[in-house]
Amino acid sequence: MKKLDYLKYLTFILFVLFLCCEAYLRMFKAENMVLHDYPKIYRFDRDVGYKGIPNIDGYIRRPSIDKHFKLNNFGFYGPDFSLEHADSVFRIIIVGSSVAQGMWANQKESFASLLNDRFKRENFKVEVINCGISGASRGLKNIRSAREIATKFRPNLILFELALPINDINYSRETYRDYSILFTGNNLDEFKHSKFVAQRKVDLIKSHSLITELANYSYVIRFLYRRSSDSWGTMMNCWKIYSENSADSWLYYSSEQLNMEQSLTEINKLSADLVRVNCRLVTFEYGSSLFDNKYERKFSNIGLNLPLDKDQYHHELDGHPNLKGDLIIAESLFKVLKDRYIPTVFLPKT
Repeated sequence: MKKLDYLKYLTFILFVLFLCCEAYLRMFKAENMVLHDYPKIYRFDRDVGYKGIPNIDGYIRRPSIDKHFKLNNFGFYGPDFSLEHADSVFRIIIVGSSVAQGMWANQKESFASLLNDRFKRENFKVEVINCGISGASRGLKNIRSAREIATKFRPNLILFELALPINDINYSRETYRDYSILFTGNNLDEFKHSKFVAQRKVDLIKSHSLITELANYSYVIRFLYRRSSDSWGTMMNCWKIYSENSADSWLYYSSEQLNMEQSLTEINKLSADLVRVNCRLVTFEYGSSLFDNKYERKFSNIGLNLPLDKDQYHHELDGHPNLKGDLIIAESLFKVLKDRYIPTVFLPKT
């Protein structure tokens, strides 16, 4: 009898503790505990890992971000644009990762669209197109993308978001049963096998919907899901996948890490390739320039020296720039581009 009373008392204490934790998370950590919704907008591409699906509707839900959007007619984040452009218009295309893409922010505008608006307000004959695609460590893939973009869209100038030294990871993304899946490989067979493993993880989640549905109602459960890991067991890993809305398989993970000299060699090659299609390469860095005079460069580089790490310039619970951050990027690029890179014929008439 005493043991039964003890179990009742312990159960009561645990229940009260659970309610207190639930109340605390709902009152003070509600935004941190949101269930994620990863954008399901990509398809596999052998050359650059993955590409956006043209004209697809997307949605992002993360701490401090809640946004619906639509990719344009070429699968990029921004308004539709034409394949060709008139000779009377100076076309600038921005290539880079998630900061350049601008999708991972609550505001609708990317700094590319803000920069385009700035040129239009000042009556420049300039158009700025955003061809960024989110994803960390895509250095060599972004270089390959820049080559493809220059050939396809014939820009006059490519603004290339630079992160040195270049690091490149062999991964791709697709959508499977309303989950974003990430898979790896160095050839098609490896990609297929890794993709299969990621899909099986999603299948397992779908077969245990009663357990995963607990996260829809309890913030404590979400907290536990968020802190689970592969080492805790298969089911706990599934819970984490559910809360992130993204499943991954790193079966054939490999990372190509270039030193500074190798990185510059790749960018110099890109610059030479772009010259052949009448396009100029200009790289840019959000902070100070990492170059010094001992490296030979065949391209121009812009070091913006922006304080994007300060709280007022990025989302509170996310490192991507907020509207203030995108505005200072756009304004800084506008000043440099109009003074140094836009030919006189495209300047506003005085």
